[in-house]
Amino acid sequence: MTQRLFLFDLDGTLVDSAPDLAGAMNEMLAARGLPERPLEELREPSGHGGPALLKAAFGMERTDPRFEAMRQEFLERYAARATRSSTLYPNVVQMLDRLTAAGVKLGVVTNKPQGLAEIVCEHLGLTPRMTVVVGLGPAGTALKPKPDSLIYALKLAGAKAADALYAGDSNSDGLACQPIGLPAAWVSWGCQKTPPDSGIFDYIADEPAQLVEWALFR
Repeated sequence: MTQRLFLFDLDGTLVDSAPDLAGAMNEMLAARGLPERPLEELREPSGHGGPALLKAAFGMERTDPRFEAMRQEFLERYAARATRSSTLYPNVVQMLDRLTAAGVKLGVVTNKPQGLAEIVCEHLGLTPRMTVVVGLGPAGTALKPKPDSLIYALKLAGAKAADALYAGDSNSDGLACQPIGLPAAWVSWGCQKTPPDSGIFDYIADEPAQLVEWALFR
């Protein structure tokens, strides 16, 4: 049965944003006279946002009194370079085109701030393809693994969880889908290189074309 709506995580699923996320963190290291970290060392934590990158680069926990100021600095540095080196993953465009041709509506649900999500989607040509783009912002949606942003996206798209699918690259993506009965796929090409925890996802895709098959013939 073909699904009506396919929602996607952004970073690590549609977009390889690790070069810009890691680049912003390396700018912070360099500004403090510290050695920069290789991209591959920061790739996996980049999929979990600023707090994970601060821990990887500086060993900083949320309880550190400097944490909030450092997190804000990271967001500002990242915003200044969010489209510098980020690219769509190979074959993502072809996947989206095939889904659209089959009558499937598309959307993005991300933990990235709404404004940055819109900037990245516009820069990479995703905006015209998407029915909804939901990030953190005016809607007051909570970070995944809470399901709030997914519920909001379904409402905007006029769809039910039973008629939709979601794909992401981290455990938090699958965990966000479980409370609302939204089938979820894990993509192996993203930032999380370790296999997901058992029972979180309904499907595993090793290339974008497999998500098309899942959506159209599951």
